[in-house]
Amino acid sequence: MAIKEQQGTADRAGRARMAPVQPVVSDRIDGLLEGLSIRKRVAASQLPVTATVALVVIATAIFSPETFDDNLFVAALLFHLAIAAACFATPWGRLPAGAFAVIPLLDCLAIGFTREAGGPPFNVLSIMLVFPVIWLSVHDRPYMPVLAMAGAVLSTVVPSVVQGSPVLGGSMIRTLILPLVLSVIAVTAHVMATTIRRQRIKLMENELHLGRTLGESVRRQALLDAVLRAVGLGVWVVDAKGNTVLANRAMHADPALAGVISPAGGQAPLMSADRSTPVPANLLPAARAAAGEAFIDELYWAGPADRQRAYSVSSHGFPPAGGQEGGAVITFVDVTSLIGALAAKDNFVATVSHELRTP
Repeated sequence: MAIKEQQGTADRAGRARMAPVQPVVSDRIDGLLEGLSIRKRVAASQLPVTATVALVVIATAIFSPETFDDNLFVAALLFHLAIAAACFATPWGRLPAGAFAVIPLLDCLAIGFTREAGGPPFNVLSIMLVFPVIWLSVHDRPYMPVLAMAGAVLSTVVPSVVQGSPVLGGSMIRTLILPLVLSVIAVTAHVMATTIRRQRIKLMENELHLGRTLGESVRRQALLDAVLRAVGLGVWVVDAKGNTVLANRAMHADPALAGVISPAGGQAPLMSADRSTPVPANLLPAARAAAGEAFIDELYWAGPADRQRAYSVSSHGFPPAGGQEGGAVITFVDVTSLIGALAAKDNFVATVSHELRTP
């Protein structure tokens, strides 16, 4: 059946369009984090700093074990450990939404103390400030980048004050340039995160709208299929070239109309009103419809000579829309009984008139 074939093709195309795209790694990570509790999300965000500190401890134990003799260095490591423990121990769900910001701020201080206590060989630990700075900056609250900048400054100023050394007595790059660079990173991360967040929201809204549109389209398609199955007349939809788009059950159930859709042997499947003259190919309903001609109640005959059926044929075109080409809807109404009744009436009237003229 053409309708079922068309529906099958449409269903396969719909499934192809709706087939889920393989998620990238970032999408999988986002999905994993969204399923975690607030406490676990804070701990997961702290994980890069904790893992880096663990690597620093291992590298120090191997290459510079004497650094552990410095009480300030050990205290800085214990500070990192306390921050990691606080991520799990703190009931973040009971606190205000932005309360977690204290963790990356403390990270900035802990990194500053670790760098100062380790001496010049540990100045490279300033790179670790990128973790808490980005953590703060990617949130949508506008004050978060400011906190990130403040954390970068505190990581340089507070350790110097605690140790009693001049704030500007060290390297100018570390004292001034490093906070400035981290401030630029904070602003950039915040802008990018905000842009991505807005794009994601827009995509979700578009997906929701597309889902509603698709649902409405499916509902309309089901309604159209029900109407086409219910009507008793033949409905044949052709494209701008006269090719079949779909045909309802009535077209296929009628042997004469089935020959109209798929003519065999190249013979004209329809006869003119005189029931004996084949309709030329360029005057067949599909050809006329493809040429843009609209017609109503044209009389055609179809079928074998001993079982010919009369049909009132109409064509109504529709314009292209939505990237799809136009076409026409051709309807076939079986009027054989009506033609027979009219012929019987004419015969009866002729007989009565003859009898009245010649009693």
